[in-house]
Amino acid sequence: MEKGYADAIYELLSQGAKVNIVSECKLGISPLLLAIQCETPSPQCLRALLIGGADMHKSWIWKCTQTPPVDILSHKMSVDVDNRDIWCEMFTVLLQADCDVLKTLTLMPSGQQTKVPDIRIYYALKEILKRLRKDYQTQAQELLMALVAHGYRPYGDQAKFLENYDLATYGWIRLYTSQPVSLKDLCVKIVRKSMKYNVMYALNNLKGLTPPIKDDILFNDTPQPCLILL
Repeated sequence: MEKGYADAIYELLSQGAKVNIVSECKLGISPLLLAIQCETPSPQCLRALLIGGADMHKSWIWKCTQTPPVDILSHKMSVDVDNRDIWCEMFTVLLQADCDVLKTLTLMPSGQQTKVPDIRIYYALKEILKRLRKDYQTQAQELLMALVAHGYRPYGDQAKFLENYDLATYGWIRLYTSQPVSLKDLCVKIVRKSMKYNVMYALNNLKGLTPPIKDDILFNDTPQPCLILL
């Protein structure tokens, strides 16, 4: 993993390696979590684990707590700007693969969804966005757009925070949420939420989908908020 041997990961998975296993050390760590935390980041290794079936909602379970991969990754990004391009690619890959990033950010240590999702999402979002503010504005926009696509609707203190954080993105959110959801966006949301383990794994096992449809499901063709509002 540290040396970025994606081909070796594919080979191990083909021989029956368990992609969602958690190690027996005191904290417990999964291959997906290891790929996010290693000192030599590799988007290829991360993508290999996801295509192999890494579960975005289960494979990052620690034995003492739970932290979404995107949360851990945002911390790594904030302290290691030298690998900026690599971190950006990994961040995008995680968002593309997450079947429901809104659910991921509201999971509790038990693995169940919190009974107070608004509070948890607000806390997680503030911490992640603060880390991304200086050097990763595009990735912050990608996260917010993915959340909105999965049903996030900010109000009250959350709305005020987002307005102060990035006026362009907040303007896009208000515009998007003030209109009926398009049939295309609704279909993408339903399809993503129905996928097993993660989006990349599901798409890799679906046959007959055209590239444009795959791009829609992976959010590949979503323009940035600043361009939408021009």
